[in-house]
Amino acid sequence: DLLHLLETGIETISSDEISFTQRGGECVVTLPADVAAWSATLSNSVGVTVARRSGDGSEIILPATSKGTHILVVNVGGRVVKKKVFIK
Repeated sequence: DLLHLLETGIETISSDEISFTQRGGECVVTLPADVAAWSATLSNSVGVTVARRSGDGSEIILPATSKGTHILVVNVGGRVVKKKVFIK
């Protein structure tokens, strides 16, 4: 809900605040605060979507099925943030 977004300041989220870590065969996308509903989409270097999940809270786990440079697109409350990430 909007009030929750305003309280956490997440409406001004930047790519620097989105954490992307690799853990085994998974990629963990973490926001700085819990959010009611958001999504994370991972696309490879040629723009093909390789993983997409939505959820709530501050963490979404994506399968790390392809390697190399990817674009992570996070959609939080209608705000879209893109981040370049590398999967080993």
